[in-house]
Amino acid sequence: GLHGAYGVGGGAHLVDADGPGAGVRGERRDGGGGRVAFPRGGLRALGHPVLVAASRKRFLGRVLAGPEGEPPPARERDAATAAVSALAAHAGAWAVRVHEVRATADAVRVVQAIEEARGGAAGREGAR
Repeated sequence: GLHGAYGVGGGAHLVDADGPGAGVRGERRDGGGGRVAFPRGGLRALGHPVLVAASRKRFLGRVLAGPEGEPPPARERDAATAAVSALAAHAGAWAVRVHEVRATADAVRVVQAIEEARGGAAGREGAR
């Protein structure tokens, strides 16, 4: 089927960061911005490989919105994308979809190095 044609098993899931039930909400406690949360126990606890596609999403714009509440344009959300992607990798994402690969890969490596220095379990298993 379609999954096999692209090398993705039928058990793979796509997490749309703006989608319902993704653990990402578009509002801060003070009414602006957004909040990002991954399942307790990490993404591996879901029992399936998870692709996180948060690159330049609206929720990042809401998190980054200025005092007037105006979100930055999508192209100005790459640093936030790298941060969320590094957290997703740390939480056990199978892969992340991003626009700016180098910055995101750097962010993932930094999180891994910090976890390794702390003796954390993330080590090298979070990145793919």
